[in-house]
Amino acid sequence: MTPAHIKAARALLNWDQVTLAERSDLSIGTIRLAEQQGIASAQTRAKLLRAFSRAGLALYFQDADGGPGLRLRNRRPRRRRH
Repeated sequence: MTPAHIKAARALLNWDQVTLAERSDLSIGTIRLAEQQGIASAQTRAKLLRAFSRAGLALYFQDADGGPGLRLRNRRPRRRRH
């Protein structure tokens, strides 16, 4: 996941860095660093991927054209629990 992936994902979700930090359980400093220099640890990558996935975003590191991409998944309405 590149800095461009993170910035593009935030843009698609309409999140600022603070929101991403809160949703991923990472510090704002870690988010800023990841957007400037890339992700240093597997744990940070996993937390970001989990936050994006929960928000309905799919990241592709190789799409049909051979390059990386992002897209919002179709969200199904949640079933109500009784």
